[in-house]
Amino acid sequence: MVDILGVIQSFLTQKMGIDGNTIARGWQDRAALPDSTDYVVLTLLTEQRHGTNVHERFDDETSQTDIIEKISMLAEHTVQVDFCGTDEQEVMARATQLAIFARDGVAVEFLKPYGILPLYAEDVRSAPYTNEQRQWEVRYIVALHIECWHNVHISRDAFTRVNILLEDVDMHHPVTTE
Repeated sequence: MVDILGVIQSFLTQKMGIDGNTIARGWQDRAALPDSTDYVVLTLLTEQRHGTNVHERFDDETSQTDIIEKISMLAEHTVQVDFCGTDEQEVMARATQLAIFARDGVAVEFLKPYGILPLYAEDVRSAPYTNEQRQWEVRYIVALHIECWHNVHISRDAFTRVNILLEDVDMHHPVTTE
């Protein structure tokens, strides 16, 4: 399975120049935020299935009686990217930059080798919050919608030969009328 948050983190560091040490994965794990006044939080919000499963079968090279079946599901994911900091203009500019890249070939080219397709980015939203000192903190959010395949492999029983016996039913079991 693709490490979606890891790929988005790589995008932020390589294409936007954000220090990887200032990127946290999600609010939900109660991990400490980066030791910085400017940081980014990545959260995988949703996974929505698109369509039904796709099945492919392959010969198992190690077995005479098994095949490997790959079952794939196409899913859309929403990744929330929170840009937090002290300078409101700078924080908003970084969020806007991500929204621009996500709606452009820059994101398509970067994500394609990972099997991820960027669908669209929602508009940038201001979402200030209060910190532990009850002071307002600057936060701008961009929600990225991406699509990728998830695959699982399973071994299935199979056979390599079939013996068929054909029997003339009428000859061995004649029809009788009463």
